[in-house]
Amino acid sequence: MSLGTQPHIVERLLNHASGRISGVAAVYNRYQYMDEMRAALERWESKLTRLLQSATSPPAPRAKLVSGRADPIYGSLANDDLARELL
Repeated sequence: MSLGTQPHIVERLLNHASGRISGVAAVYNRYQYMDEMRAALERWESKLTRLLQSATSPPAPRAKLVSGRADPIYGSLANDDLARELL
């Protein structure tokens, strides 16, 4: 299910350097996209809430591997998963 978030907003939410504006555009485009990022996170929250409410039992925990080991902070919900969901 696509949440319809524009890629440059996802990049800003995840703090990826590739989503940054550079060159002349960086001088003139000072907009922070806070409203768009807030809306994207609200859509993500709504989706997670619906999923949690419809679940009859919690899924078995699984850890996302980072450099060959489990990511202790994000578990199975790493930045790549979030990016795919928000697009």
